[in-house]
Amino acid sequence: GKTGMFDLAHNTFYPAQGTTEFVVGNSVGAKVVKPIFTSRVVEAKLSHNLPSAYQEVEWIGSSGTQYIDTGLSAPNGFRAAGKIEFTVAAPSSGINIIGTSTFANGGYSNRNFVISDTSTNGWCSGFGGTGYQYYGVSSAVGKIETFDISNVHNEEKCVINDKNYAISITGSKGTFYAGNLTIFAMKTSSEIRNYGSYKVYYMRVYIGGSLRGNYVPCYRKSDNVIGMYDLVTNTFLVNQGSGTFTKGSNV
Repeated sequence: GKTGMFDLAHNTFYPAQGTTEFVVGNSVGAKVVKPIFTSRVVEAKLSHNLPSAYQEVEWIGSSGTQYIDTGLSAPNGFRAAGKIEFTVAAPSSGINIIGTSTFANGGYSNRNFVISDTSTNGWCSGFGGTGYQYYGVSSAVGKIETFDISNVHNEEKCVINDKNYAISITGSKGTFYAGNLTIFAMKTSSEIRNYGSYKVYYMRVYIGGSLRGNYVPCYRKSDNVIGMYDLVTNTFLVNQGSGTFTKGSNV
């Protein structure tokens, strides 16, 4: 398998970048849930120690009518890192993973988002103005994917499933729409659109180089309402759409 180092702060695996693999020692059992020998050496699951009123779960899932409003505005772009899994095929028009945009006359501008789909377009991010890039890698139903993407000017990057993708922007970078960043659907300047059916295992948002949102799937024990707990602001974020989220097993 691939060797490297796993960043627990960002749930990101960094493989060897040279010509050969690292030499590794024996596997260590402490805090390891399940050793695997694929693209990641070990996968660790650590509890986030949420307040006692909330129960952490493996993931929360949308059916195509739910969304989370982070309350965060990113007028100079943002970096997002997370883990998702599509549960229903997504159209080529794209499903919002996190972001916002101006939308008028059937088109986007001031693009400030990360989207993906299960067709030929795949992962894409907007770089303000009319700037965007498709990275040439599509999502797939039932495939768990990690991403770490920045659209901040002069700090652009894209890492999907531990692989770095070169930045080659179509259109022109420009001003970002400063509306709130949303997850599971895109709250644009005119409407809420680009709903999707997928699971989120975790999501983190960085603005201005600082961690501004660290979202943990959970439910409130008192009424079983499912949402995400933000460890940065100590706020429980609930569905702003219709219907209810689904959830994975307790952690």
